[in-house]
Amino acid sequence: TFTANVGYGIDLSSAKFDVDYKATFVLPFVDEGVDPMDRTLTHNLDLSYAFTKDVKLTVGGSVKQSFDQDWNMSNQFGYKAGLSVSF
Repeated sequence: TFTANVGYGIDLSSAKFDVDYKATFVLPFVDEGVDPMDRTLTHNLDLSYAFTKDVKLTVGGSVKQSFDQDWNMSNQFGYKAGLSVSF
């Protein structure tokens, strides 16, 4: 399993903008005569904007790419959005 994370943040007065990217790649070793496990590459991208330290809006998406034994690829897409308020 290989994982990479990249994050970047900017503070503008009292607001904060963040960009986070994460990728995970799983490529298992295969023994002779044993069915291989899934080979997957997952990408996640999240964008967040903090209006104040207590109010934050986050939107993001993900792509999970799966490869079969013949390296044919299929994709699954996911999206998310949320507003968090703390006090």
